[in-house]
Parts: sequence; structure tokens; C-alpha cells
Amino acid sequence: MNKEKNVNTLFTESLLSKTVKTATRLITHLSALLFLLISPLVFADDISRSEVQQIKVELGEKVVFQSKNLAESREFYLRLPKEYNETKHSYPVIYLLDANNETLTYMDNLYFHSITQIERLMEHGDIPQSIIVGIPFKSSQWFGNVISNPQPFRDYLTKELSTYVNDNYRTLNNNILIGQSYSAVFVINSLPVSGAIFNGYLAIEPVLGGGALETTITNFQNIFENKAVDKTVNKAVGKTVNITVNNSALQIIMGGAIMLHEVIELREQITNAIDKETTISLKTFPEESHGSVYYPALNYGLRKHFEDYRQPSKEQIMSSNFGHQELLNYFEKRASKYQVQATDRQFQSAVFETIFYQLMAKKFDQAFALWPVWQSPYKLYNADRIISHFLRENDSASAIALLNHLGKAMPASVSVVDRLAILYQQESKMAQAEMYRLKTQQLLLDIFSKPVSEQQEASLNSYGYSLLQQQRNQEAVNVFKQISQVKPASVNAFDSLADAYEATKNYQQAIKSLEQAMVIASNKDNVNTAPFEQKINRMKSIVNAE
Repeated sequence: MNKEKNVNTLFTESLLSKTVKTATRLITHLSALLFLLISPLVFADDISRSEVQQIKVELGEKVVFQSKNLAESREFYLRLPKEYNETKHSYPVIYLLDANNETLTYMDNLYFHSITQIERLMEHGDIPQSIIVGIPFKSSQWFGNVISNPQPFRDYLTKELSTYVNDNYRTLNNNILIGQSYSAVFVINSLPVSGAIFNGYLAIEPVLGGGALETTITNFQNIFENKAVDKTVNKAVGKTVNITVNNSALQIIMGGAIMLHEVIELREQITNAIDKETTISLKTFPEESHGSVYYPALNYGLRKHFEDYRQPSKEQIMSSNFGHQELLNYFEKRASKYQVQATDRQFQSAVFETIFYQLMAKKFDQAFALWPVWQSPYKLYNADRIISHFLRENDSASAIALLNHLGKAMPASVSVVDRLAILYQQESKMAQAEMYRLKTQQLLLDIFSKPVSEQQEASLNSYGYSLLQQQRNQEAVNVFKQISQVKPASVNAFDSLADAYEATKNYQQAIKSLEQAMVIASNKDNVNTAPFEQKINRMKSIVNAE
């Protein structure tokens, strides 16, 4: 089949936002009337208005062909990933029912808004880049296609449309079918009837009244009784129906309680058909209505369907002996399934989360086995967050244990040694406190006796500000003064020194430091000196007021 002949048009849709400004004035004195009358004339030249820039979203192309199963010409929308023509690998396919405004979706431009939401998920790396297929209905066809006589439409979907997509585009064996309301009932019934045509089925707020519940129960009972299938239900913690049949997963996601009782009955009947001991939970968004639940459900359902595309879950991380090799294995499996390699950023993000969860669980040995793999300038910052958490929980023992591990991993960190001294003193362990105070002083002497790198400067600068936060202002002055001496061409060193002098209310020295920062900045390209001038003027006004 020639793809080009099936393409009717390429279309885009724009989202226009308008800004409206309104103002009201209450006049309580007659003397203000003249000002009220002339003020629009006085200030008219100061007001400007312009339209907010339009947002253009690429929705794809409209494809039309003659369906044998429906005995008529039907159209659908197809959107390829932006990178499709620059790559050679294959992509998952997301099939969206109700891609039009004529049905009882209670939402305008459903396909457009679905595209924008899915695009956001793909751009953020929450789901893989995917082919999106939008399937519209005419209002006269909708109920018949999905409820009263669904088999012809189901054959069109599974034997014609999906075949066309698979034959003409690079697709993975990873497809998800999504529908809402009555279309969600069609989605549920497609799982036992259509087998493994789709890997995922997402049913949002199915309407199971008017005999639909009984029909659906019968469909599931028939497949479990008459066919050799994988009768498995994932026992999810929380509220997600996640049934696996023929390696295809069904998610049912609901809003409030109006449609809920039939779904609960369906869940119980399916559970009994599979295993009477199995418990299936239901994902709900209680504050959403039948008309508003679609978009949060779309977000949740797609993220769950593609959960193995993102980094390992907390549950995986907290399993025993999860470390570097397990991370490599995880991303190797991901690359095999989705045909895309993890970026360094994605891998490092997973390393960070692994270390973070392990530290929070006090699995210090496991976390610090991964520490050398973690490439980040914010290691100490994130470790400090966890230390502060332990202290808020009155768990100083864990805070000290973590700091001792940090001291071994980062032996040149002044902040770590200094904080150990403080915590030991607070615990009345004076010998240890004195030992670490002396160690802090020795570390500073050693560091300032040699050339200081930019990384060391940044670390010492952070240490200086931590001293200011602890109201150890004079100590901060001493640290920043030494930084400025070993880094005399550093604008930041003199700016920080000015902050420390200001904290000690030594405004004259703060002004001198800022003036020195301005001199250095004037010899550098693209350095804005205005903030320094503002700070100098502010401090001069303080001095003049004294």
C-alpha cells in the first residue's frame, strides 16, 4: 500500500492565549474626580499591549483508506516522533480513541491536548519517543462502533489500521490502546477478544451500565475457562488494576465514585475467574469527575505502561545488593527493549536516586560503594540534606555515621570534618569534638598552603556560607579572606568576603571588597557590575545613616 496516496493533509493546530488587563478605582472624594478624568490621558503613552505568541503543535498527518471490515472510508491521524527521519530504530505506538470533538468526551480538542501532554512526557524522558495514532469517530458511528456492534470496528482496528501502521513505519512490539467512557469499555473487552495485538490497555472511566458490565464479565470468563492463557494478576500496592493476559496489561483508572461500583464488581468477577485468592486494587483520582479524569489518567497510565523505560523504581533500588552492576543490567535490558541507549545524564540520575534512597534507608555501605560512580558537583549538598533529615528526626547517631562515611569518601572536605566536630560537641563527646576541630584547622592550613583549584574554591565558598548560616560570622570572614588571598583574580571571592563583612556589620570593609570585585570584573568580559554598585550604594546609605 502506497503511504503517500493515503495522506490527505498535514495539519497543525494553534493554541492562542490572550492577556486581558482590567483596573478599577474607588473614588471617595470629589477632589479626586479631576485626576480620574485626566489620568488615562497622562499615562496612555506608558501602556503597551501585544498578543501572546501563539504556540504551534505538530499534530501529524491525516490518513484515509477504504476499510473492508467497516465497508466505508475511514480516517485516522498519525504523528511520528520528531527524530523519526534521523534514526533507524523502531518505536512504540500509542493508539488514542476519541480523537475528535463529536463524541461524548466532554472535552474540546481532546487529540490536541493529548498530543501536548504526551509530548511533554516524551521530552522529559518519562516515556520513550513514540508514534501516536489518533482514531476519530463520527457521532453517528461512535456508540455502535464501541458498544452495540464493536466487532467490525475491532477488526478494522486490529486487522487493518494496526497492520497499516506496522507495515509502513518502524514499530516495536509495544502498543497501548487508550479509551475513555464508552470507548474505555471497548478497550476492556478488546483484551480478552483481541489477545496480544496490544501490549497495554488503558481504560479511563469505563461506563459499565446497560448490560456492558455483564457482557464484559462474560468475555473474561470465557477466555479464562476456554483458553490456555497466562492467568496472572499483578498484586499492585496502592490502587491500580493491572491484569496480565497473554502478556498484555490492563489498567482501569477512575475518577470519583459515580462509575465506581460497576468497576469494583468487574474487578471481583475477574479476580474470581483467575484466582479466588488474588486481590486486585483499583486506581482512582477521587477529586476528578467523569469529564476531568482523562488527562491525569493519561499521564499516570502512560508512565505506568512505560515504567521500565525510566530509571529503576524505589522498590528495585531497595532490594538487596542493588549496585553498579545491577544498574548496568537494568539499562542494558532497557536498551534491548526500546532500542535506545541511556544517556550519561539518565544513568547518572539513576545513580543519584540509588544513592539517595540507600542513604535514607541507612544502607551506607551500599551507597558508598556507588559513590565513585556518581559524577556530580552536588554530592555534599545532597548528603547534607539527608544529614539534616536525620537530625530533624533526632537521630544524631545516623547523622554522625553518614558523616564518617563521607569523611572517608571525601577526606579533603572541610565541611564534613567541621560538622562532625559540631555534632560530637552537641553529643557531649568533647574528645572527638576537639579532635575534629583540630583536623578542620589543619585541613584549612594544608589547602591554603597550595594553589587552590576552582573546584576547591567553590567548596570553600560553600563552607564559608555555611558558617554564616550558623552565625559563625568571624570564622566566615577568615575563610573568605584566605580565599581572596589565594585567588586574587576571583570576583566571587571578594563578593563573598563583602557578604561576610556585612554580616559582622563592618560596612567599610564590605565596600572595599565590593570595589575590588568591580575592578576585577571590569577586566573580564560579560560580567555585570551593576549588582556590586547596588550593594555599595546600599551599604553607603547604612553608613551615612549611622
